[in-house]
Amino acid sequence: MAKITVILIILLIGSIFQISFLPSLGYPIDNLNLIISIIIFITAIISYKMGIWLAFGFGLILDLYSIYPFGLLAIALILTVIGLNLFFDNFFTNRSLYSLLALGIIGTFIFNAMLAIFNLLNFISNPVDNNINFLNITFFYNFSWQIGLNLAILALMFLSLDSINRKLRSNFILGK
Repeated sequence: MAKITVILIILLIGSIFQISFLPSLGYPIDNLNLIISIIIFITAIISYKMGIWLAFGFGLILDLYSIYPFGLLAIALILTVIGLNLFFDNFFTNRSLYSLLALGIIGTFIFNAMLAIFNLLNFISNPVDNNINFLNITFFYNFSWQIGLNLAILALMFLSLDSINRKLRSNFILGK
């Protein structure tokens, strides 16, 4: 019951910040995707199962306020978590800051690639009502801001959890 309560609180606070607070902060900060940062952090540090549930919950909440067809963001977030888990299990097996930052770059790329693919499929299925302007220089400039801001938030979350929890600290063998 406590785990469900924690998930609901994370969903509520993250959604409120992503939908109402972050877009009003101005240009570079509005590129921050707090939802992706939370999902990457939970998936890599806490558990894959909780990451899937958060991706599903955040996706449904964000789909209510998005311009995309309903369910598209939920599918993109769930596919992002699945991709992150594959990378985490096969390449980045420890829970260090560097592996979390690498997963942050990969997760942000997977999510934005999913949205670009879905936009392209939407354009192909109905070219009259759509214009294809999502792969221009502004997209890549905003994407670079999003990666930088997501990495800053991930590092902040990791370091704050590391300072209160000894479980994540690296243990080095010191030779005398």
